[in-house]
Amino acid sequence: VREVDKDILRFQNLEELILSVNRIPTLNSANLPRKLTVLELCSNKISSLKELCVSPPPRLQYLGLSRNKLSLDSEYNYFSEEFWPNLISLDLSFNDFSNLRDIVTHLNLLPNLKNLILLGNPLALLPNYRGFILDSLQNLVSLDDVLISPDERHHFRGISKHRDLIVPDTQVTINIGKVRGIPNPIDPLEELPEFPVVENSYFVTYEFLGSVENPCEWNELQTEDIPVSLSLLLL
Repeated sequence: VREVDKDILRFQNLEELILSVNRIPTLNSANLPRKLTVLELCSNKISSLKELCVSPPPRLQYLGLSRNKLSLDSEYNYFSEEFWPNLISLDLSFNDFSNLRDIVTHLNLLPNLKNLILLGNPLALLPNYRGFILDSLQNLVSLDDVLISPDERHHFRGISKHRDLIVPDTQVTINIGKVRGIPNPIDPLEELPEFPVVENSYFVTYEFLGSVENPCEWNELQTEDIPVSLSLLLL
C-alpha cells in the first residue's frame, strides 16, 4: 500500500485502522473515517506529519508511528491539543528524533497523553533521558512500555529544572573478557551524575582459528569460543 484515498471514507463506523508495514510516504487525514480511535502506521516511510494533521479524527486515542522516517525538529509542532485533543497513547519509537527538550515541550501540550514510547530515537541515549521526561510530563503513566511508579517519579522530582544535566553526550563502556595486559586509562573518569545509571549487558561469542603446525591439517582446525561481555552505560 502506497496511498490511502477517499474510498476508505465509505467505512464511516470504522474505529481501528492498521496500516503497518507498507510503503506509505504520507497520509492525508481528511481521508480517514471520523470515528477512528486507533491508527497504527508503524513501519512505513512517513517523514512528515503535515498531511496527517490536515483534519485528524477528533476521537483518536492511539497513534502509532514507530519505525518511520521522522526526524526534523519542525515535526514537534504537530504534537498539540489542536490536532490530537483526545490522544492517550503515542508511539514514536525508532525514528530519528534527537532534541529531547523541544519534543518534551510540545508533548506537554497533549492534555490526555498517558503512554509514550520514544525508545530507539537518538534522544533516548541522552543522560537522564527517562528522569527528564518523567519530571516534565506529569500525566504520564507509562514510558517506553515501563510503568512509572510514584517512587520513581519522586526520585526524579525537579530534574527538568536542571538544564545542565541534559547534555548532548552519551558514554559507552565496553568490557571484553579474557583480555590481559591492557593499561588503565591515564585520565581519571569524570564525576558520575547523581541520578541512576541505566545499564544493559550483552553477551557475544567469537570463534577464532586455532594454531596449526602442519598446513595440510586445515580440515582439522580447532576453534575456541571466547565470551565477550559488552556493558552499555547510559549516563
